[in-house]
Amino acid sequence: MKKYKYIYSALFFMFLMFANKAYANTPELSFAGDFNYSYSTVTTIGFLTLSGNLIGSEGLSVAPVLLNSQFTLTSKFQSALYDSASTEGIFGSSITQISPWDFNIVGGDNAKLLQGKINSLSITGINGYSFGFLSADLDALTGDLISSFNASSSSLLGLMFNLSTPLSQGVFETSFKGNVNGSLTAKTTKVFESSSALVMLVGLLALFSRKLKT
Repeated sequence: MKKYKYIYSALFFMFLMFANKAYANTPELSFAGDFNYSYSTVTTIGFLTLSGNLIGSEGLSVAPVLLNSQFTLTSKFQSALYDSASTEGIFGSSITQISPWDFNIVGGDNAKLLQGKINSLSITGINGYSFGFLSADLDALTGDLISSFNASSSSLLGLMFNLSTPLSQGVFETSFKGNVNGSLTAKTTKVFESSSALVMLVGLLALFSRKLKT
Protein backbone atom coordinates (compact mmCIF):
# COMPACT_ATOMS: atom_id res chain seq x y z
CA MET A 1 0.00 0.00 0.00
CA LYS A 2 2.81 2.39 0.81
CA LYS A 3 4.30 1.91 -2.66
CA TYR A 4 0.96 2.71 -4.31
CA LYS A 5 0.56 5.89 -2.29
CA TYR A 6 4.07 6.79 -3.32
CA ILE A 7 3.28 6.19 -7.00
CA TYR A 8 0.08 8.23 -6.88
CA SER A 9 1.81 11.17 -5.20
CA ALA A 10 4.72 11.01 -7.64
CA LEU A 11 2.44 10.89 -10.67
CA PHE A 12 0.42 13.81 -9.35
CA PHE A 13 3.56 15.89 -8.97
CA MET A 14 4.67 14.93 -12.47
CA PHE A 15 1.28 16.07 -13.76
CA LEU A 16 1.80 19.44 -12.09
CA MET A 17 5.24 19.76 -13.64
CA PHE A 18 3.85 18.78 -17.02
CA ALA A 19 1.08 21.37 -16.77
CA ASN A 20 3.56 23.99 -15.64
CA LYS A 21 5.91 23.35 -18.58
CA ALA A 22 3.49 22.37 -21.33
CA TYR A 23 3.33 25.66 -23.19
CA ALA A 24 5.63 26.73 -25.99
CA ASN A 25 7.52 30.01 -25.60
CA THR A 26 6.64 30.39 -21.93
CA PRO A 27 9.49 32.27 -20.20
CA GLU A 28 11.42 29.82 -18.06
CA LEU A 29 14.73 29.51 -16.23
CA SER A 30 16.06 26.08 -15.23
CA PHE A 31 18.50 25.62 -12.35
CA ALA A 32 20.46 22.95 -10.50
CA GLY A 33 22.36 23.06 -7.23
CA ASP A 34 22.13 22.33 -3.53
CA PHE A 35 19.79 23.15 -0.68
CA ASN A 36 20.31 23.49 3.04
CA TYR A 37 17.62 23.54 5.71
CA SER A 38 18.91 24.93 8.99
CA TYR A 39 16.77 24.74 12.13
CA SER A 40 17.60 26.23 15.50
CA THR A 41 16.26 24.39 18.54
CA VAL A 42 16.94 27.54 20.58
CA THR A 43 14.88 29.98 18.50
CA THR A 44 12.69 27.29 16.86
CA ILE A 45 13.24 29.08 13.56
CA GLY A 46 14.20 27.31 10.35
CA PHE A 47 15.46 28.63 7.03
CA LEU A 48 15.59 26.87 3.66
CA THR A 49 18.35 28.07 1.32
CA LEU A 50 18.73 27.06 -2.34
CA SER A 51 21.94 27.90 -4.17
CA GLY A 52 23.00 26.84 -7.64
CA ASN A 53 23.46 27.80 -11.26
CA LEU A 54 21.21 28.35 -14.23
CA ILE A 55 21.38 25.42 -16.65
CA GLY A 56 18.91 26.50 -19.31
CA SER A 57 16.26 28.96 -20.46
CA GLU A 58 13.23 29.08 -22.74
CA GLY A 59 10.98 31.74 -24.22
CA LEU A 60 13.25 34.70 -23.48
CA SER A 61 14.04 37.45 -25.99
CA VAL A 62 17.64 37.49 -24.72
CA ALA A 63 19.22 34.29 -23.43
CA PRO A 64 21.06 34.74 -20.11
CA VAL A 65 24.72 33.83 -19.72
CA LEU A 66 24.62 30.43 -17.98
CA LEU A 67 28.32 29.91 -17.22
CA ASN A 68 29.10 31.20 -13.70
CA SER A 69 25.46 32.26 -13.18
CA GLN A 70 23.92 32.21 -9.70
CA PHE A 71 20.49 31.21 -8.41
CA THR A 72 19.79 31.79 -4.71
CA LEU A 73 16.58 31.56 -2.69
CA THR A 74 15.86 31.74 1.03
CA SER A 75 12.55 30.89 2.69
CA LYS A 76 11.46 30.88 6.34
CA PHE A 77 9.83 27.81 7.87
CA GLN A 78 6.26 28.36 9.08
CA SER A 79 4.67 25.00 9.90
CA ALA A 80 4.58 21.30 9.09
CA LEU A 81 1.88 18.74 8.37
CA TYR A 82 2.55 15.09 9.15
CA ASP A 83 0.60 11.89 8.77
CA SER A 84 1.50 8.20 8.68
CA ALA A 85 2.47 8.28 4.98
CA SER A 86 3.62 11.78 4.07
CA THR A 87 5.27 14.97 5.26
CA GLU A 88 4.78 18.57 4.18
CA GLY A 89 6.76 21.63 5.22
CA ILE A 90 5.21 25.06 4.66
CA PHE A 91 7.43 28.10 4.17
CA GLY A 92 7.05 31.82 3.56
CA SER A 93 8.98 34.99 2.90
CA SER A 94 12.29 35.68 4.65
CA ILE A 95 12.51 39.34 3.63
CA THR A 96 13.98 41.77 6.17
CA GLN A 97 15.36 45.30 5.99
CA ILE A 98 18.84 43.81 5.67
CA SER A 99 17.81 41.21 3.07
CA PRO A 100 15.19 42.77 0.74
CA TRP A 101 14.79 39.77 -1.61
CA ASP A 102 13.77 36.15 -1.13
CA PHE A 103 15.36 35.11 -4.42
CA ASN A 104 18.09 36.55 -6.60
CA ILE A 105 19.16 35.36 -10.04
CA VAL A 106 22.38 36.71 -11.57
CA GLY A 107 23.75 35.87 -14.99
CA GLY A 108 27.30 34.79 -15.67
CA ASP A 109 28.01 38.32 -16.93
CA ASN A 110 26.83 39.72 -13.53
CA ALA A 111 23.55 40.91 -15.03
CA LYS A 112 20.81 41.09 -12.40
CA LEU A 113 18.22 38.91 -14.10
CA LEU A 114 15.46 38.61 -11.49
CA GLN A 115 14.83 39.51 -7.88
CA GLY A 116 11.66 39.07 -5.91
CA LYS A 117 9.70 37.60 -3.01
CA ILE A 118 8.08 34.33 -2.03
CA ASN A 119 4.31 34.21 -1.61
CA SER A 120 4.24 30.55 -0.59
CA LEU A 121 6.54 27.52 -0.72
CA SER A 122 6.17 23.89 0.28
CA ILE A 123 8.23 20.71 0.45
CA THR A 124 6.26 17.47 0.25
CA GLY A 125 7.23 13.83 0.15
CA ILE A 126 6.61 10.29 1.28
CA ASN A 127 7.90 9.31 4.70
CA GLY A 128 11.07 7.24 4.68
CA TYR A 129 12.37 8.45 1.32
CA SER A 130 15.35 10.71 0.75
CA PHE A 131 13.76 12.99 -1.81
CA GLY A 132 10.79 15.32 -1.99
CA PHE A 133 9.01 17.80 -4.21
CA LEU A 134 9.43 21.56 -4.04
CA SER A 135 6.73 23.97 -5.21
CA ALA A 136 6.48 27.72 -4.76
CA ASP A 137 4.56 30.78 -5.88
CA LEU A 138 6.88 33.75 -6.40
CA ASP A 139 6.60 37.42 -7.35
CA ALA A 140 9.33 38.70 -9.66
CA LEU A 141 9.76 42.36 -8.79
CA THR A 142 12.80 43.65 -10.68
CA GLY A 143 15.63 42.62 -12.98
CA ASP A 144 16.65 42.54 -16.63
CA LEU A 145 14.14 39.76 -17.38
CA ILE A 146 11.20 41.41 -15.62
CA SER A 147 9.38 42.12 -18.91
CA SER A 148 9.49 38.41 -19.81
CA PHE A 149 8.11 37.44 -16.40
CA ASN A 150 5.51 40.24 -16.51
CA ALA A 151 6.48 41.60 -13.09
CA SER A 152 3.96 39.16 -11.63
CA SER A 153 3.48 35.76 -10.10
CA SER A 154 5.71 32.92 -11.29
CA SER A 155 5.80 29.27 -10.29
CA LEU A 156 8.79 27.25 -9.14
CA LEU A 157 8.81 23.46 -9.23
CA GLY A 158 11.70 21.21 -8.33
CA LEU A 159 12.92 17.81 -7.26
CA MET A 160 14.90 17.67 -4.02
CA PHE A 161 17.02 14.53 -3.72
CA ASN A 162 19.89 12.97 -1.75
CA LEU A 163 18.40 14.33 1.47
CA SER A 164 20.80 13.80 4.36
CA THR A 165 17.75 12.94 6.51
CA PRO A 166 14.78 11.06 5.00
CA LEU A 167 11.41 12.78 5.27
CA SER A 168 9.50 11.77 8.39
CA GLN A 169 7.56 13.21 11.28
CA GLY A 170 9.61 15.92 13.00
CA VAL A 171 12.15 16.30 10.16
CA PHE A 172 11.54 20.06 9.98
CA GLU A 173 12.58 20.35 13.63
CA THR A 174 16.05 19.18 12.55
CA SER A 175 18.59 20.37 9.98
CA PHE A 176 19.24 18.57 6.68
CA LYS A 177 20.58 19.20 3.19
CA GLY A 178 20.71 17.75 -0.31
CA ASN A 179 20.49 18.54 -4.00
CA VAL A 180 17.81 20.26 -6.06
CA ASN A 181 16.87 20.60 -9.74
CA GLY A 182 14.00 22.74 -10.92
CA SER A 183 12.58 25.54 -13.01
CA LEU A 184 11.09 29.01 -12.56
CA THR A 185 8.26 29.64 -15.01
CA ALA A 186 6.20 32.73 -15.78
CA LYS A 187 2.46 32.23 -15.41
CA THR A 188 1.36 32.91 -18.99
CA THR A 189 -0.84 31.20 -21.53
CA LYS A 190 0.86 30.17 -24.75
CA VAL A 191 0.65 27.48 -27.43
CA PHE A 192 0.60 23.95 -26.05
CA GLU A 193 3.84 22.00 -26.34
CA SER A 194 4.72 18.79 -24.49
CA SER A 195 8.34 18.09 -25.44
CA SER A 196 9.91 20.42 -22.87
CA ALA A 197 8.41 18.42 -20.01
CA LEU A 198 9.36 14.95 -21.20
CA VAL A 199 13.02 15.04 -20.23
CA MET A 200 12.33 15.71 -16.55
CA LEU A 201 9.42 13.26 -16.50
CA VAL A 202 11.62 10.47 -17.85
CA GLY A 203 14.26 11.22 -15.22
CA LEU A 204 11.68 11.15 -12.43
CA LEU A 205 10.18 7.89 -13.67
CA ALA A 206 13.60 6.29 -13.74
CA LEU A 207 14.22 7.42 -10.16
CA PHE A 208 10.84 6.05 -9.04
CA SER A 209 11.45 2.70 -10.77
CA ARG A 210 14.80 2.23 -9.05
CA LYS A 211 13.32 3.15 -5.68
CA LEU A 212 10.37 0.83 -5.99
CA LYS A 213 12.60 -2.13 -6.86
CA THR A 214 14.59 -1.76 -3.62
